[in-house]
Amino acid sequence: SYMLLELKDPAKTKEVTKKLQKNKKYLVLSQQAILDVIIKFIRVIQALLIILSSQAILVSAVMIGIIIYINIMQRSKEIGVMKAVGYLNRDVKAIFVYEALWITGISLALALLVSQGIGSLANMIVSHLYPSVSKVFDLNLTSILIMFGFSLLMGYVSAYLPARKISKMDPVESLRYE
Repeated sequence: SYMLLELKDPAKTKEVTKKLQKNKKYLVLSQQAILDVIIKFIRVIQALLIILSSQAILVSAVMIGIIIYINIMQRSKEIGVMKAVGYLNRDVKAIFVYEALWITGISLALALLVSQGIGSLANMIVSHLYPSVSKVFDLNLTSILIMFGFSLLMGYVSAYLPARKISKMDPVESLRYE
């Protein structure tokens, strides 16, 4: 069985909790103590999500590299023609790197919108259940900038490597793939 106490003055919660805890017969839990446990639990979940997100970004980088490589191989005739008319290696690389960065940037923007929506919904649910908690899920500007920077870097690296390889091909060899 349990007993629920509601204080007229919530500022005295700590004082009343200490007095009740002196009597070892009772297990006393304040709303703040429960909220602290919930917040610690959410922080653990956030850490796990960061780890999983990092792995997802690495897998995404590999997939971007594979897709760009396939795209490059399918467009080898186009690349051969570009090089035959005077495009430099850096021009060919730039086309594919910029294309990958645009795709990465658009994907990041969409992911940010979805995660912000889910986070806002979660904040509304938690604040409805626990009015003293205002925000549990929060995306701050620093986190967003780090995420964008790291993801764009991964997109750049994963696009640069296959683009560099194809840009060094002889135009005749590029046309031979087609």
